[in-house]
Amino acid sequence: MSEGFALHEIICRNGAPCDYRFLDVNPAFEALTGLKRAEVVGRLMSEVLPGEDPHWVTAYGAVALSGESIRFDHFSTVLNRHYRVFAFRPAPRQFAVLFHDVTEHRNLEEALRVNLTKYSVLFDAFPLGISVTTRRGTSGRSTEGPRSCSAPRQARSSDRRSARRAGASSGPTGR
Repeated sequence: MSEGFALHEIICRNGAPCDYRFLDVNPAFEALTGLKRAEVVGRLMSEVLPGEDPHWVTAYGAVALSGESIRFDHFSTVLNRHYRVFAFRPAPRQFAVLFHDVTEHRNLEEALRVNLTKYSVLFDAFPLGISVTTRRGTSGRSTEGPRSCSAPRQARSSDRRSARRAGASSGPTGR
């Protein structure tokens, strides 16, 4: 998907940013936010996204008033999406934003972090040594515990033969 773009005008009260007005948006803005151009252009952010985090006004106000560009990631509580944003000032008291929806990426990162933590705790707490292997050899994480959980190959083979004999002697239902 392409980058969302929006041009805004900052609204100040007593010299401090308190809101902003949508001046223009591109089609990607509509796709990335679900907001339609006809519903936002000319309107205030507080009308379009009531209850939105004030961080957006604060960050964009700093850009519009200082002229310093910024990059940041932030979550929109109203749209329930994470955005990666680049904001700059094209004219005094205005700011423009280019942005991407990074919600899926952030969700995948969080799921990976949770799984890494879960399996790290499991491996570290398990009282035996654990080794994850394939037919070609070790391919995963190995931990050392107070004792080994694998028996020598010869002992494992004889255990299987004993189990087969015991099963065969148990009658017609045995294997």
